[in-house]
Amino acid sequence: MIVMKFGGTSVEDAPAIERVSEIVRRRLELKPAVVVSAMGKTTRNLLDAAGFSAAGKSADALRKLDEIRRFHFDLAKKVLPAWERSAAGPRLTGYFEELRKLFE
Repeated sequence: MIVMKFGGTSVEDAPAIERVSEIVRRRLELKPAVVVSAMGKTTRNLLDAAGFSAAGKSADALRKLDEIRRFHFDLAKKVLPAWERSAAGPRLTGYFEELRKLFE
């Protein structure tokens, strides 16, 4: 078993995610545990949204959250061939709804 961790620029866009997927595929026989942290600029954007929310600027926080949501949904549609039939859409929607409630 090996642990493989990816985040930031290594998962910032569809081509980067495809490269990571290929790296993982080449090591499947080692039964990898794959850890993926936030995609490029996501942590900074979440911190910005949280800062807006903490300052009482809910509208700004929700605009930033919508920007993050669009980025994630657009990217998921590019890397998941069967996006419409996958569980990813409802799962992502649930995560973003939780964040929306927190930022409101």
